[in-house]
Order: sequence, then structure tokens, then C-alpha cells
Amino acid sequence: MSEGDFLYYILDMRTGKITDREKHRVRDIVRHDFNPAVRIDVSMSELLHRAVNQNFVPVVDDLGTFIGIVTRQDIIIAFIDKIEKG
Repeated sequence: MSEGDFLYYILDMRTGKITDREKHRVRDIVRHDFNPAVRIDVSMSELLHRAVNQNFVPVVDDLGTFIGIVTRQDIIIAFIDKIEKG
């Protein structure tokens, strides 16, 4: 979820009392098609392809549990290190 997703959701829900908004859940805001996650055993090539369109790539384990993110910067640095080491 991005900050923009949160703000647009709040703007869309501007009717009613502020206390009514406290009843909303994060799962109501999350876009499941945004930045799809990869499994922990993904190849660097696939990460690079994802980084073309995503600033970060969420990573999940074999059970589908979120374990972290890999940023575009992380991917670029890994490829630079590989090139420099020959």
C-alpha cells in the first residue's frame, strides 16, 4: 500500500463522521495487484525485470508469508558488484 492509496481512500470516504472512519481496516485499502510479491528463491534476472516497473519487490517465503522487500537500489547494487568482481 502506498501513501497515495491511503490518502485517496480517505478522500473517497469523506462522507460521515471521522469516528466512522476508525472502523475501516487496512485490508479495505490494500490493492492486491500492486507490486506483486515474489518467492524467496526468485532469480536476480526476475528481480531486475520487476524493478523496471516497481520501486521495490515484496518477498514471501514458501508459505506466502511476507518476509521483506528488495528495493530497486538493492538490485542495481547487486548487479554492479557482480560486474565489478568479473
